[in-house]
Amino acid sequence: MRLVYQIGHKVSRFFPKSEIRFSCLRTYGFCSGCKGYKKAYNLGLTILVFKSLIFTTFTYRMPSQWFRNFSLFILLGWGAVDRLEAQQESGPFSEIPEKFSQRQDSLGFFWQVNQNGALTSGETQYLSSGLKLSVGGEEFTPQSGELLDESATNGVVDLLLLESRAGLKIQRSIWFDTERSGLRLIDRIENTGKQNVTIPVDYKSTFPFAWQNLHGTSGQILSRDPEPTLEAEDLGVLVRFSKADGRHDTLLVASGPGENMKPLLSVSSNSRELGLGYKLTIAPGESSVLIHWILQRNLGEPAGVVEVIKPFFESGRLLDSRLDSGLISSVVNFPASAFPKDGGVPVRLDSLIALNRMLDSKGIHRRAEDFLQVSANNRITAQVNPKAAITVVNEHVGELRFPITRVAAIQGGGAMGNNPVVFLRDGQAFGGNIEGENLTLISEGGKETKIEISELNLLSLKLNSADGSRPAGVNRFVQLRGGSVIGVANGADASLKVATSFGPKKLMFSQIAEWGYLSAEHPEFVVVMKDGSRFSAFFSEPTLTFSQAGERSLSLPASLCERLWDVERTFLSLDNSVDAWVSLEEVPDRVRGETNILLASNGLLSGALSEDLITLVDEGSAIQVPIQDIASIQRDFEAEEDGVFVVKLKSGDEISGQIQQKMLTISASVGECRIPIGSLFSYEAKGGQQ
Repeated sequence: MRLVYQIGHKVSRFFPKSEIRFSCLRTYGFCSGCKGYKKAYNLGLTILVFKSLIFTTFTYRMPSQWFRNFSLFILLGWGAVDRLEAQQESGPFSEIPEKFSQRQDSLGFFWQVNQNGALTSGETQYLSSGLKLSVGGEEFTPQSGELLDESATNGVVDLLLLESRAGLKIQRSIWFDTERSGLRLIDRIENTGKQNVTIPVDYKSTFPFAWQNLHGTSGQILSRDPEPTLEAEDLGVLVRFSKADGRHDTLLVASGPGENMKPLLSVSSNSRELGLGYKLTIAPGESSVLIHWILQRNLGEPAGVVEVIKPFFESGRLLDSRLDSGLISSVVNFPASAFPKDGGVPVRLDSLIALNRMLDSKGIHRRAEDFLQVSANNRITAQVNPKAAITVVNEHVGELRFPITRVAAIQGGGAMGNNPVVFLRDGQAFGGNIEGENLTLISEGGKETKIEISELNLLSLKLNSADGSRPAGVNRFVQLRGGSVIGVANGADASLKVATSFGPKKLMFSQIAEWGYLSAEHPEFVVVMKDGSRFSAFFSEPTLTFSQAGERSLSLPASLCERLWDVERTFLSLDNSVDAWVSLEEVPDRVRGETNILLASNGLLSGALSEDLITLVDEGSAIQVPIQDIASIQRDFEAEEDGVFVVKLKSGDEISGQIQQKMLTISASVGECRIPIGSLFSYEAKGGQQ
């Protein structure tokens, strides 16, 4: 059912302020919540199509690109429900489905895997078949496999497909890297025979329309005389399309730098089919491994591909390839030096929230080695002296000294105008006057070079198992203006007094997941509770008191506190770029929690209406509706009058009208709240939707 809503939601984004947007949201919100969703979907879509086309005819000049996009949605829409019924569950399977479930990455691009392991762009008419595999002239035809979902892989979705044929075993592993918006494919070909085999391995990518040009990752156009050829510095192929037609680009990362690892390229005469070819020689009982990335992107210029590749490959290293270390020696299209020596990413790396936010702002990824970031284009890899130590004089906690083994990164002032900050592996960070003791870089020849923190841009220490191990006794972090992040250990009875739009509240620290300042359209402080409630909340005390774990009490001016989050938190949901939600269906799952009330300005409350009944007025007539009979309430944004709501009853009936009460009382986890009716957007009774 999620896909039904996603399609309607995506179409609605073409019209952020129009009636069509709200028609889409309302139609799909209804369809996704009812048992007879297939019939409701078809009926709702039919009404939506005619209504929207009539509306558009008289209110818009319909540009050709919009018409193509909208028509494509209509043509594909009726098949969406049937595809929903084939959603796969995680676990092994012996029968390969015709298509696996569609997924969407963080940049909004869609992906889907076909029965033969080839990739498509899902419901979007863009990529017909990506990196379709053939071995020895025969198309890869998997016979079994396994699907691992996010809960089993900490946010990673892995798909394994297996085929056994005479003398060969072929395995394709697909990782949906939604965070970095790319797919990683690992193809392992094992010789199960008794003699050496030399076989061609080919990848074919096809598009429903002709590309404009092919570029290497260094930006230059690849000549087609006689066939396009990658230069030594190229890591792959950029397939460029005409922006006038509204089409984005595809990037295939296919090799490391060097002459002997490049695939042979082949193209069709109609510029719609691109081939990558390798020839492998495999000894009996041995395997050869090919690793590729495929990305969809909107690039202004071909030169922009350099920045696109950085999160995946930088300074001769593949960043977070998730390749088993035992397979590195078998990889043929990347050198062994491209893979970190010390293994993968620590399990708890996501809990280093402050450090990750700083690195993300610079477009930097830590690696399994120490490096000095001189500038955006210059980086030096070397070993930091393991006997070094760092001393910080912080105005709030005094003087602190850390061995370099506890340090994850040091941000210096340099010429960048930054506040010098030491980031620890336990999630804390301390800014102030920083001095290094024996802080040197040791080159491969053993020469030591002193690091001057006053001139430092960024020093990143290599990943290890200590990353993300929280300080003993700490249950939350407080981030101050200037960059310091202090671990605190307030007891279960500690509370925070705040002022909200529904009166003063006393929030227990143990209930708070996150609190922070948003500088979006309407600057505000927002608190997020562990049950998903989210609302504006300002400190009502000038000084906040925290307890440092095993140490003294710490009193800080409230004006210095920029963020606060629970130590178990691995992400911050408060984001300045969040769209305005008008329905609970729009609230992302990881943000929503148990919340069932949506207020204006993205306010969320977990609770229930305390009224015995509400009174709806429509065309002068009034009807009283008992709260216990209500499944959901949704503001009708397309109604001609303000303040009209659609009320769905648990019986399945729907009624609409204006709610007569000016204020509603809500029994919430934060206490009783009086809410102006003008602030209510959406309400859903727990267990009430049918």
